[in-house]
Amino acid sequence: MGSGPRKLTIADQVLVNYGAFLVSLRVSAGREDDIALAKSVIADVLPSISDHPAVSRVAEAAQELLDGDEAKAWRDLALAQALAEFFRWRAAMAYDRFAADPAGGAA
Repeated sequence: MGSGPRKLTIADQVLVNYGAFLVSLRVSAGREDDIALAKSVIADVLPSISDHPAVSRVAEAAQELLDGDEAKAWRDLALAQALAEFFRWRAAMAYDRFAADPAGGAA
């Protein structure tokens, strides 16, 4: 196995993307079908989430939202905060790569 950073699994990526979709829907009215879809997909992938440290808090917050008092979960913004940390990590990784090669490898 290589010494590079661990890769996110497909389930990890589905969780993060549908989690972000779900969080963004909370600011839109009348999107109940999309909210139900996002929650259903998240529930489907949660058992397959890896132990990647960047995803673990997102998975915990998503599970809390599905299991607990949904109004409290949205009031506490746990999923939004966990996703904010995840995306900050991903953005920093991308920026580090950009800073190393601003042309992005383009000729």
